[in-house]
Amino acid sequence: MKRLAWLLTVAAPIAAIFFLARFLPQRPPAADIIAPSPTPIVDPHALTAVTINLGAAEPQNQGSIAARRQRLLLNILYRRQPDIVATQACLPAQAAFFAHYLPYDNHYPPAARPGLNLLNSLSQALETWNQIFYRKDRFTAVTGSFGLVRPHHLAANATENTYYSMVLLRDRQHVLPDIIVADVHLRHSIPGAIAAAARMQQRIRTLWKRYPSAQVVFLGDMNHPKTITPLYANLLGTQFGSGPHGAMVDAFDYAARPHGVLWGTWQDFVGKPVLKLPTDLIFLSRGWHYRPAQIWRDHLANGLYPSDHYPVAVELQWKAAP
Repeated sequence: MKRLAWLLTVAAPIAAIFFLARFLPQRPPAADIIAPSPTPIVDPHALTAVTINLGAAEPQNQGSIAARRQRLLLNILYRRQPDIVATQACLPAQAAFFAHYLPYDNHYPPAARPGLNLLNSLSQALETWNQIFYRKDRFTAVTGSFGLVRPHHLAANATENTYYSMVLLRDRQHVLPDIIVADVHLRHSIPGAIAAAARMQQRIRTLWKRYPSAQVVFLGDMNHPKTITPLYANLLGTQFGSGPHGAMVDAFDYAARPHGVLWGTWQDFVGKPVLKLPTDLIFLSRGWHYRPAQIWRDHLANGLYPSDHYPVAVELQWKAAP
């Protein structure tokens, strides 16, 4: 009986995700959407990266409203045209939608392909839901990895397992250095998040050793603000000291937060953040010049937001040492 209860506990959320992955609407009518031409690359030394949790599995983001939220986010991306978009909770149907309607982007990892094997389909849907989109006229993917952050330490609650995607992008013009883009969705358990953040730093640095001249953009939904000190230290990688391959920097300038203004990036689809500080974060290796991270609060006049999280973006500049 206990075994049956455990199986139901694990299977129920996974089955729900699989159902959403298979049956969420993939795209609105094609005639309604015309993708603009990509913005010309004005400064080959500059780029913009953004992280966005799509909130796909939330009850407030199902059915017809899911299509409207997807359409809104697509319009935001059309208008702002970031070079790198790291997503969390991007189900296969959404990956197909954005891959189709962002024709100037490629994405990593390859989208899940549900098949006859139910368990394999479920696994793929989970392992590929941190999709990284990048402009294919600027970058090519050299290598990457994705899946469970800690595959040998599975949580009793399946929803508390942490997934990631990581890809090494190479500038087609050879102006920018190679870029390690690491995208993670930490979970709610603080001990689990602390351990997953430490493991992510190890994964990043394993790839960094293979490509020591690369620069890093580590971003995602961390689910906790910087006030969780041991977690924040692991996200920064303080255990690796200083220097070019040492601790990273947080792209937010917390001193710039106006007094009394909430910078929380989780806003429950209604534009009302609860936390004082952001939980969707971007960490950078020390070779970058950058403008502090910005919170995109785009929404429609009727109060529709693209997700239950605000997107967070950073503008980067590469200036190689003389």
